Amino acid sequence: MPVTTRTEALMGRIERHPRLKLGHFPTAIEPLPRLGRTLGGASLFVKRDDATGMGQGGNKVRALEFIIPDARRANADILLTAGVVQSNSVRQVAAAAAKAGLGCHFGMITDRVGRTDPDYAQTGNILLDHLYGATHEIISIKDDRTDVLVRMADRFRSEGRRPYIVPMDAPTGWARLVISTPRWRSPSRSRPKNLKSPISSMRQAPAAPRQD
Repeated sequence: MPVTTRTEALMGRIERHPRLKLGHFPTAIEPLPRLGRTLGGASLFVKRDDATGMGQGGNKVRALEFIIPDARRANADILLTAGVVQSNSVRQVAAAAAKAGLGCHFGMITDRVGRTDPDYAQTGNILLDHLYGATHEIISIKDDRTDVLVRMADRFRSEGRRPYIVPMDAPTGWARLVISTPRWRSPSRSRPKNLKSPISSMRQAPAAPRQD
């Protein structure tokens, strides 16, 4: 089966999967003319998945559009996850939970960074987490996060709650596939209206120093 046909078939399956609209998609593709000239004249563009909208944006919104319906099918009333103090992933999970009317509780890793500013644990993403209604407990970078989340879920069940675990970094199952295969990767969908020629090659930029 040709690559294009396989990609379209995959996209069709993804689009039939239960989904809750959370982000502003498709995100923009912006030209980088000055960088292109600096690199020898290539036509370069950037896919703005930092501008997905919900919870200050980020590509985890793509996954959460599928994770939230799965949590609802499981009759969950609270999402559990884990991350560092300034985790982008936790921020987006907390925002999605708030929008969906679910609770959110996370294990906060406080010992990953040896030296921080005095307000490190009160500003930025952690402040947004709490504004979205999330609660947290302290865990260590040395802990096995899977075991921590399982124990956390058992504790919440014993209290009468219905937890749903969102693994650290958010992607799970179908959602991981969606992040790695967004709509614009299909050749027939890869050309924005303002482009005169198709995008011939796509690369994922290296991430910043890991915070999730």
